[in-house]
Amino acid sequence: MKIWKTAPTLVLLLAATVGPALSQDLIVVGSACVGTDCSVGMPFGFSTLMLKENNLRIRFDDSSTSPAFPKRDWQISVNDTFSGGQERFSIEDITASTTPFTIEGGVASHALYLDSTGNIGLGTSTPLLPLHLVRGNTPTLRLEQDNSSGFTPQIWDVGGNEANFFVRDATAGSTLPLRIRTGAPSNSIHIAADGKVGLGTSAPGHSLHVRGDGGRAQVENSSAAAAKRTLLGLSNLGGVYIRWENRDSGTTWEAGVASNGFAIARIGSGVKDFFIKDNGDVEVPRGTMVHSSSRSVKRAIVPVDPADMVARVAKLPLSMWEYDRGAAAEARHLGPMAEDFHEAFGLGGDPSQLAASDVSGVALAAIQGLILEVREKDARIADLNERLERLEGLIGEANH
Repeated sequence: MKIWKTAPTLVLLLAATVGPALSQDLIVVGSACVGTDCSVGMPFGFSTLMLKENNLRIRFDDSSTSPAFPKRDWQISVNDTFSGGQERFSIEDITASTTPFTIEGGVASHALYLDSTGNIGLGTSTPLLPLHLVRGNTPTLRLEQDNSSGFTPQIWDVGGNEANFFVRDATAGSTLPLRIRTGAPSNSIHIAADGKVGLGTSAPGHSLHVRGDGGRAQVENSSAAAAKRTLLGLSNLGGVYIRWENRDSGTTWEAGVASNGFAIARIGSGVKDFFIKDNGDVEVPRGTMVHSSSRSVKRAIVPVDPADMVARVAKLPLSMWEYDRGAAAEARHLGPMAEDFHEAFGLGGDPSQLAASDVSGVALAAIQGLILEVREKDARIADLNERLERLEGLIGEANH
């Protein structure tokens, strides 16, 4: 082993011709320069080893020949070797002809920083988490799928700034399908271990649990074209209901599709408070149906002629009938046809429908008319009886 000493440095001058080979260890006490542009007396500063020429490469050539040993060759390359090339520091996989790692010249300090805890800083020398990204404006992570594996290219960005955290679909016109505004409260969206989703709660008790002070759920179609649309669908193998609970009064109601119709019921009542059968019949099992009929909600109030109502009712065709609903047997009903009723009285907005209040109103007016007729007849009968009594009295006196 040879030890070469210099004071203060050692310069190895490599000429164009191959120098002598060393068959023993080499120890340099001082600094060393390798390259065609090294010169005697050149300053090293604090550099221990310097490479100096216009093509800087350090190659690691593994000469292993046994299949059991790794033998991949690597190279550290500095700058491209052609005019207009890139200023860079790269680690190249010579065996695979790839460049897995490159640092471009001029990159900012701490572009990549690995601290003593294993945290990686991107743009910071004090990473506080396993991966810490710092940027002056909207730090963003890009996820890009190219077509190298045969799949459709797609680019997603995940970023954040003073306004929001977002997921951006860069391929679809930079839309923002997910956005979280700064200041959003804790548990704005919470997915529990069992898959239940909480909005405003960290303990969702149902598949979707919305909780908040003054919050509400709204489904809105934003299309500018007016059309009939189904905005909320509920499906179940069996009855399906919506429940309303007043936690202040302790009252709970349910509404939904039963086995043979649509029902509204108060929990605990044991009966359906309101029921629409599949055939269209409406039942109110333990109550009455009322209509708003206060004078305060009416206008264009005009009195009717009861006698006229009697005359119209007298001409109104009445029939017995049943609804044509395709059933083999239907309940029989009695009453007017809506078209005849509308023609006779001009009531209601749809000639094919009848309002119960209109029918009862006509009936009351006709009853009033009949009452007046009865009173008139009673008065005439009373007058005739009085006259008859007088005649009978005169006849009696004449007979005596």
